[in-house]
Amino acid sequence: MDEATRLRQALRILESQISGLLAVPPDQTGEAAAKSDVLDVLRRVSGAGGRLHKLELHQVARESGVS
Repeated sequence: MDEATRLRQALRILESQISGLLAVPPDQTGEAAAKSDVLDVLRRVSGAGGRLHKLELHQVARESGVS
């Protein structure tokens, strides 16, 4: 499998995961709160142009409550 095919496949998986997170209705369960934390991380990464150094990403995750 060439690199372009692997990247397309990874992008499809990531797209489906993000779509699944965005489709979650808000409620007060722990699972919804965890997904909300992940969405916060994704929004902050997006706000940074979609790229962060791995240490910056770890800091954003900690600040958002994602382990």
